[in-house]
Amino acid sequence: MKRVGVALLVVAVALTGCWEQKTKTFQGAVERVENGRISLNCSDEMNRGKRGAIDAIGYICDIETTSQTVYRDEDGSDLKASDFKTGEVVKVILTKAADFHASKPGKRYAETLILLHQDDVTRQDILRALGEKGLKLTAYDDPDVISLTDAKAQTFVLEDGGELVVYEFPSMLAQEKGWGTLMHEWESTGHRGGTNFNLQRFLLILYAGQNASDSTLGTIQQVMHNLAKY
Repeated sequence: MKRVGVALLVVAVALTGCWEQKTKTFQGAVERVENGRISLNCSDEMNRGKRGAIDAIGYICDIETTSQTVYRDEDGSDLKASDFKTGEVVKVILTKAADFHASKPGKRYAETLILLHQDDVTRQDILRALGEKGLKLTAYDDPDVISLTDAKAQTFVLEDGGELVVYEFPSMLAQEKGWGTLMHEWESTGHRGGTNFNLQRFLLILYAGQNASDSTLGTIQQVMHNLAKY
C-alpha cells in the first residue's frame, strides 16, 4: 500500500507541475500584426520560473484572433486591431490556459487584447538601472563603432573587456530600421556581431570581451525587462 501511495503522490506532483506551466494571461511587445494573428515577444513568459541568470531572449509567440476577440486599452475604451502597432506592449488574455513550453503547443486564441500605457524610457534611466545592478560602464570614443542613420551612439567598456554600444533613435520605427541596417552591415562585412537588446527608441549592442561573463548578459537583459514593465 505504501508503494501505491508513493506512486500516486509522484503522479500528483507531475500533474501539478504540468498545470503550473500553463498560463491564461501574459504580456509582451508586438512584433507584427497580420490578418487573424498577432505575434508578440513572449520571452518573459518563456523564462518565467527559471533560476539563475536569464539568458534566453527573442521568443516570439503567435496568437490567433477571431471575430470574438475583444480589443481595448487598460482604461476599458474599445479599440480595433489596427490600433495595435509594432513595439507597443499588449496584455493577452487567452480563451483557455496554454502551456508555452510544450513541444507542440498548438494554436492559442485571444479572448481579449489590452493595449497598455507605455512610459517613455530615457538614456539616463537605462544607464542608472545598469549601474544599480552593479554593472560598471566606462565611456570612451570608439572610432570603429558602426554609425546608424539618425542614431546617437555612445560606447562603454565593461569590466570583463566587453563593449556596450547604446544607440538612441528619434522613434521606435527608426530603431527597428536601424537594427535591420546593423544586421545587414554585420553580414556584408563578415562581422561576428553582438547581442541586441531592444527597448522603445533604444538599441543596445553587447560585444563580448575575452573574459566575457554570462552574468553581464543576464544583468543587461534583466534591466531591459524591468524597464519594459508598465
